[in-house]
Amino acid sequence: MKRIDMPCPTCTHERKFYSEKWTHAVCGGVLDLDDNAFVHCRACGKKAHITTMYMSCSKHKLVKPTKRQIASAISTGRMCMNEDSAEWLIRILKKL
Repeated sequence: MKRIDMPCPTCTHERKFYSEKWTHAVCGGVLDLDDNAFVHCRACGKKAHITTMYMSCSKHKLVKPTKRQIASAISTGRMCMNEDSAEWLIRILKKL
């Protein structure tokens, strides 16, 4: 699992590419993304597939992004900055 550190998918669609750590809107816990594209909250243990969850950032509140927006955000985020990044990214994209 990797901590979600990527742009908001809606911001990415608007050509704004600044990464931010994602937190759970309900409890404020840090969010991780596993190899099956499920998001996990470290604080409360909730999990959901990334395509079924609503997301928020400082500019957008409770938006449900498209698969294309999610793929763009993942590929531009800091989550994809090490040697195993390409393989991990491909696994996630196949699960969207």
